[in-house]
Amino acid sequence: MYHSITSPFVNMLKTNFLDDAHNLLLQQDAHTGMDVLFKGLKQLHTASINDNWQNFVNSTALKHPIKELIHQCPFTNHAFFKPRGYVGDAELIDFIYGKSAEKQQAMDSLAASICQYTLNTPAARAVRYRRKRLARCIDEVATNETNPSILSLAAGHLREVELSQAMINGQIGCLYALDQDKENIELIQREYADYKISAVVGSVRQLFSDQITFSNLSLIYAAGLFDYLSDKTAQKLIAKSFGYLKPGGRMLVANFLPNIPDVGYMETFMDWFLIFRSPEEMVALFDVLPEDQLSSLLLTFDPDNNIVFIEAVKN
Repeated sequence: MYHSITSPFVNMLKTNFLDDAHNLLLQQDAHTGMDVLFKGLKQLHTASINDNWQNFVNSTALKHPIKELIHQCPFTNHAFFKPRGYVGDAELIDFIYGKSAEKQQAMDSLAASICQYTLNTPAARAVRYRRKRLARCIDEVATNETNPSILSLAAGHLREVELSQAMINGQIGCLYALDQDKENIELIQREYADYKISAVVGSVRQLFSDQITFSNLSLIYAAGLFDYLSDKTAQKLIAKSFGYLKPGGRMLVANFLPNIPDVGYMETFMDWFLIFRSPEEMVALFDVLPEDQLSSLLLTFDPDNNIVFIEAVKN
């Protein structure tokens, strides 16, 4: 058995689940082992106080031999070591979308089983649902308007366009894809050259300083961007973005909800930290808008209640 250096907090919550999960993985019972690991980490995360959680991650979990098994999963490994230099990059999201087959082909059976598990957790399912939700929103706008202009903030690889019939059929006037990662923009330009897309390298900061600006947009959406923005920055972006919308235009924002089942695993073995927000906190972000600018706010959720979507319509 692995003997870790533990705090009274860790001892109190009986972290032998790490040993149990490790043994199950070694026995090739990946699904049960990952279940034990996920549930144990979630329980510990929920019960944590102050710095106890991060102390557990650094002093116990990341020093446990299970880490070496878990990081054989290319999805988890990519998140933890961040080859693009930042968390939650578009290549990581491509794993969830099933677009990283080559990186998964070289896995042994255990790594493949771990990867299959992690790519089908509630958070991963929610990300796939989010992609479909964005595509549906694009299609709805195209149904109501002729040749609408759309802006995707922090576009990543813009994979939702593959699911949008309006994009495929050329019913969009222009979809502006804004992302600060040059590699993302280059991929969009390369893979979606036949679509009506204008891909631009740019950041939220450049929007704030008016180095990059837009107007007369029918839709602005942000998939994962708000999961990394402070309240102050998020509100500033909402205020700026609403100025780009035409009357009747809408903004769709997604954000992970607090206490998702994946949070312990994500923060421990993926080093993937998000800013979680409740529905009430999401609504409060839009308080920055004058009442006469906002026509309506609509809240919706993914089927597993991991992501909240807020759709704001401009007067």
